[in-house]
Formats: sequence, C-alpha cells, structure tokens
Amino acid sequence: MTQGQLCDTLISFFRDELHVVDLHVSSLMKPETVVSVGAVCNLAQGEEPVGHWESRRAPSDPDPTEGVDGFKKSTEFDPPVWVRDKRADGSDFVRFATRVEQWNARFKIYTTSGIRTTTGTLHLDDSDMNKAARFLVELTRKLAAIPE
Repeated sequence: MTQGQLCDTLISFFRDELHVVDLHVSSLMKPETVVSVGAVCNLAQGEEPVGHWESRRAPSDPDPTEGVDGFKKSTEFDPPVWVRDKRADGSDFVRFATRVEQWNARFKIYTTSGIRTTTGTLHLDDSDMNKAARFLVELTRKLAAIPE
C-alpha cells in the first residue's frame, strides 16, 4: 500500500460514509511512498481540516493512544477501540485509536461547524462513531498485513 492509496481510502470513508464533499489531501508524505513503518494523511475542505490519520509499526509500544489522556476503551470492537470524545468540553474533534498486531493507529474526525456534507454540515452521531471505529480497525488490519 502506498501513502496515496491510504489517503484515497480515507477520502472514500469521508465521502461514502460521512457524505463530506470537496475533500483534498494535505499529506505530509509523497503519494508514492510505500507504507512500511508508518503513515500520515491529512484531509481538508478548503482550508478547514476534516480528518487526520496516523499509524506506525510499534512492536514495543502496545498503547495505541500513545499516552494521550482522555481516551475511553470500548470493547464493542475486536480489537478494542479507544475513543476520545471531548466535544461537550469544547473540543472540535473526536479521536479513535486501536492496535492490530504490531500497528498502532489513530484517526481524528474534526467536527467544526463549517464542514459541508451532501445534506448540510457534519454532525457525528452514534452510527457515524461506530462507522469510524470499524473503519479504523479495518484499515489498521490492512496495514498489519503488510510484510516487514
């Protein structure tokens, strides 16, 4: 998998599942970079950040939250997903984290009021949160299948 393919997968999730429009990648790596030890992808709508993906092969670091406070573990998923939802406290994003084999991955969805969808502005509900958690696990499983 290349960095570009990972970012395309992220765009597809935002477009198909959350119905966000007019996305573009503002990644830190070149699209042709092969994902082997880690990946980063930033998505935006104009100048507005919409999503962020970061993952890395971390054989000796089993904490997918990487020490960030405020995550709550959900055992509804296999493997577990940790969620940091501080929107009630004024944060403008929700973060998800998981660990699959030797890979830690974190996925952030921004919830600022200006993010446009096909039906208005983005509002994450419980169904969207479940979709995001499942997406995180599925994509991390694909990364974990990449040979060292």
